[in-house]
Amino acid sequence: MSWKEWILAACSALGLVCGPSAQAPAPADSAAQAQLNTQLTLRTGESVALAGADLRVGFDSVADSRCPPKVMCVWEGDAAVTVSLVRPSTGARGTVELHSNAGFAKPTVYEGFQVVLTSVAQPADHVTLVVSKS
Repeated sequence: MSWKEWILAACSALGLVCGPSAQAPAPADSAAQAQLNTQLTLRTGESVALAGADLRVGFDSVADSRCPPKVMCVWEGDAAVTVSLVRPSTGARGTVELHSNAGFAKPTVYEGFQVVLTSVAQPADHVTLVVSKS
């Protein structure tokens, strides 16, 4: 076994990634607080409270019809992301559907907050959002 093969095997066994990678930012911790006007990355089923905003945002699900990477498709497709929004002080709850395809995307406002989808990973296991006051 060459030294390169040995290092690769060791990294794989330890669950590490060797060399440069394009990993997604760490997902938000459900107990942590995020800030308004900053990129927020959530994995499916995660939610996070926004500091000083009386709003909790969660990534519920995604219906992904996008073209897979390195495949030529006739249409680029769309990732329709369902996001839950909760106002803890009032108990108000809602869901919004956000789209990755610019043809379907529209500004989404809920209870005075604008929610914008900035990216959807492929495979669609996490999304990046920006929440701001509208």
